[in-house]
Amino acid sequence: MEIAMKLSGLSALLLVALGVGSAAPALAMTNGTPADGDGHPAVVALLRSDGYWARPFCSGILLTGKVVLTASHCLQAALFFQQSGSQILATNDSQLQQDSAGWLPISTLIKVSAAASIVLNPAYRNGYDHDVSAMVLASPIDVPADAFPALPPTNILDELKASKYLQQATFAVLGYGIVEKPKGRWVSQFTGERRVGLLGFSALDKRFIHQSQLVNKGEDGACNGDSGGPSLLQIGGTNYVVGVTSTGDIPCYSTNVAARTDTDEALDFLTRVLAENP
Repeated sequence: MEIAMKLSGLSALLLVALGVGSAAPALAMTNGTPADGDGHPAVVALLRSDGYWARPFCSGILLTGKVVLTASHCLQAALFFQQSGSQILATNDSQLQQDSAGWLPISTLIKVSAAASIVLNPAYRNGYDHDVSAMVLASPIDVPADAFPALPPTNILDELKASKYLQQATFAVLGYGIVEKPKGRWVSQFTGERRVGLLGFSALDKRFIHQSQLVNKGEDGACNGDSGGPSLLQIGGTNYVVGVTSTGDIPCYSTNVAARTDTDEALDFLTRVLAENP
């Protein structure tokens, strides 16, 4: 498949450009986490397409029918793909009809919309700093109103850490990444399913939530293809999107790192994008 070979080469160049080294972009849900089905219809896959074939490269979540919250490094990749002639799409189909190499005909997608604009966080340069950005779709993806997550109050995670709430918290992390399972050796496969994993809390700093991902203790986690997917935390009956999957250890077995969305910078940025795209 000529287009597949071409885009695979571009993807390899992109990883070099991003400087992937000791930490890797969370470009798979590990430990055989369950398929999400219709549980979180606001979670989307980001795809690059030549107009016929498409392939997921990151994940995200709809804040409204048209505004997708995702990672800045995902949208840097999207800009790279656009410059190379690819179209950027988003779909919330819970099951993608991917082949063994991860490609799918776009004609198989039920709900899909093209990117109208990519709004890269102005503070973002490279790597994983300021890794919260947004994409605006040309047409809305229809989901139930109660499926959209709430943006968190400013610095709520610091308050929750101080109150010891985070130490017992469970984060729901979602994405369309490759599934990896430890079976003597790590094996991965394309399933095309949106999946949900449950993680615990490890540490918090000014930029990131460090979530535990101890597969030997039955915990789940994100990896390849899940970058930009949400970290959801339920507080008082409200489902807040408190982070987006950003990075982690290369084997994807010990730590998931999510860029915080409760900082002044992230909330100011997202509030502005939402106001400009009602």
